[in-house]
Amino acid sequence: MYKEDCSLKIVDIVADNTNTNAKQVGYFQEDNIEKTYELIMKCIENGSNIFFKGKGISGLIAEKAARRLIHLYQAILRKSGQKVEIRVFVIDESSTPKAKKDDLVIVVSGSGDKGTLNPLAKRTIESDAKLVLLSSYPDSTIGEIANIVVQIPGRILDKAESSMPLGTTFEMTADIVLTAINALIIERNNIAEDDLKAVHTDLE
Repeated sequence: MYKEDCSLKIVDIVADNTNTNAKQVGYFQEDNIEKTYELIMKCIENGSNIFFKGKGISGLIAEKAARRLIHLYQAILRKSGQKVEIRVFVIDESSTPKAKKDDLVIVVSGSGDKGTLNPLAKRTIESDAKLVLLSSYPDSTIGEIANIVVQIPGRILDKAESSMPLGTTFEMTADIVLTAINALIIERNNIAEDDLKAVHTDLE
């Protein structure tokens, strides 16, 4: 019984930590989240490409958001009678095309300063593509050149987080923010479950 109570307490702490962090982001970053949504919709309207990138677990969060957005992008194209194409990519996959003017690159990086991500961010700006950064540090190397920075508190370099190891709070909140943006796309574009099923793979 003690172990069960202890486990539930830990779950409550983690849930409360994440909920508090997500609400803070929502209150203080609403404009930047809205601007990110608008950039994504502009890409869909113009047929531009959207790229996602992160390292480590942040990379997995970015990849998850990309996978969801692939289907949303395709569903919108299908509803409008356009040709259904893949326009969302996870950078580093062999099928990733070259970034061009008016494309969008979304980077998830708690520090906003990674040796492998900094050159990518610079190339994004040089290509005249738009750059969005989800990070705890808006004044970081990437943050300084990004078009939009969605600041997500909770990641403190070299300091442990209570019950949340390393950058867990940042990663979980970044996941919530990206999921919320996809939810906005669904809600504002009247995308139904059947619309998503129509473009989802059946080769499973």
